[in-house]
Amino acid sequence: MASRGDDLRLPPPQIPRPPFGRKRHPFFMYGMIRSQAEAVRQTLRPIVSRADKLADPPHRGRTLLTGMGTSFHAALASAQAFNAVLGGERSAEAAAAFDVWENQALVAGASLAIAYSESGGTWMTLRALEAVQRRRIPAILITAARPSSSAKRLARVLTTRQARESSWTHTVSMTAALAASYALISRWAGRGIAAFDHLARLPDAVGEAVEAFERPMKKAASGLQGISKAVVLGSSFGEPIAREGALKLREAAGLGVATCGIEEFLHGFLPAVDAQTAVIAVAESSAQLLRARQALAASRQVRAKTLLFDAVSGQSSRAPLEFSLPSIYAPFSAAPHVVPFQWLAYWLAVSRRRNPDVMALDKKPYFKARSSFGI
Repeated sequence: MASRGDDLRLPPPQIPRPPFGRKRHPFFMYGMIRSQAEAVRQTLRPIVSRADKLADPPHRGRTLLTGMGTSFHAALASAQAFNAVLGGERSAEAAAAFDVWENQALVAGASLAIAYSESGGTWMTLRALEAVQRRRIPAILITAARPSSSAKRLARVLTTRQARESSWTHTVSMTAALAASYALISRWAGRGIAAFDHLARLPDAVGEAVEAFERPMKKAASGLQGISKAVVLGSSFGEPIAREGALKLREAAGLGVATCGIEEFLHGFLPAVDAQTAVIAVAESSAQLLRARQALAASRQVRAKTLLFDAVSGQSSRAPLEFSLPSIYAPFSAAPHVVPFQWLAYWLAVSRRRNPDVMALDKKPYFKARSSFGI
């Protein structure tokens, strides 16, 4: 395994400076969620017109996409879109920046790299970019911040619009980064490809999700008051949505949340489920919907609470807490379909009297713990 060798540098400890400016609803996260449709719209316009000038499209070989946290989930969803739209001799692989830093064999053979960072200064993402640059691999940075530490290293930068976060629980930066990725991929595919036509639908789909899910998720959050843990199920195009949804529930609401594939859940996860568990699934295909409904029905038999986000049937069913997601081209689904999870995390935090902006750093033990390391 090619590794980083003797480079065992770690980021120095940091005194966190979270946004303590709000103490009640509406928190900063609320405004960030509501801003997403416009951020997507503003991000798409310049990128569609100039994406072909940023880098030549990869005619063959592997594109490496990387980031950390929410930015990695954007990379994961973007890699799926890349493979679905471009495919063939071109492929994409998403790897967390830590994995790229630790195992630089992931960089070998890549023809292009795309890095994601809201701030442009994430320490581990900078190390991943160093590994890319040592091999002289062309790289693109997708960020909400310019200038930034990462941007100074690269000639090719896609800057998202109106996507700087006021909350430490990130929302708009992910949807805007996805819009940038989808625009880049579609521009490379060409105007004759269906993906390009679907871009025009993206801001409206995100806006529909923002408007449609605020009240239902507020109500759903009130019904989840007794839970102490959750598992979010998602497969294929639903996997990055599930992973990001679980992260929002951890960051904003302080829940212990795991993620799991839909079929995987049926192969041994049920013994960990009880009346204090919420089981939440996102279904992006007919097969996923059938198995998700079976998984949730079984969960209810052991008294778990369940929610289902359905991107397939086009209408809510009579089953408890099933919600229909906005219709969108499947490779681009992560941007609108993550929104219900953002709302659920927000309203669950509010109902639990937590500040969703600060990741529990308004409590001294958590502040001290976070001050012991850097990112």
